[in-house]
Amino acid sequence: MPLWLTMAAVAALSFACKALGPAVLGGRTPPPRAQAAIALTAPALLAGFIVVSVLGPRWTSWDPTMIAGLAVVPLLLRHRAPLPVALAAAVAVTAALRIWVWKRTEPSTRPAADNINDWTRPRSRVQTLRPRPSGPGPLQERHTCPSSR
Repeated sequence: MPLWLTMAAVAALSFACKALGPAVLGGRTPPPRAQAAIALTAPALLAGFIVVSVLGPRWTSWDPTMIAGLAVVPLLLRHRAPLPVALAAAVAVTAALRIWVWKRTEPSTRPAADNINDWTRPRSRVQTLRPRPSGPGPLQERHTCPSSR
């Protein structure tokens, strides 16, 4: 499906979903319990998006330093700090923890500069002692399709 057709379909679906409420309810207001449920859907979706973004697919790439930085935001907002101050503090805590963890790791286990996020993932002893070869192994061969020549 072409990109523009997909975008048009998503826009039409969004419009239909937004028009469905007034069309079904008419001029009536929903009950207070339904209004409370509707009001809580946006924060619940946002929380889900944040969890998926921070923890990665199947929770494989979680970063404890980022989680600690995100934990600072509700604490500061609870103490009535302005939102920009809370966000700046979260960035500062995350950066400070990453620098602290990076300095504590051995230079041989630090990742290459092109993939700096690998240092947060736990490494097994086997991976540290025997790194995986980058090319095809002795039992693997590169096969080419005869029709591609």
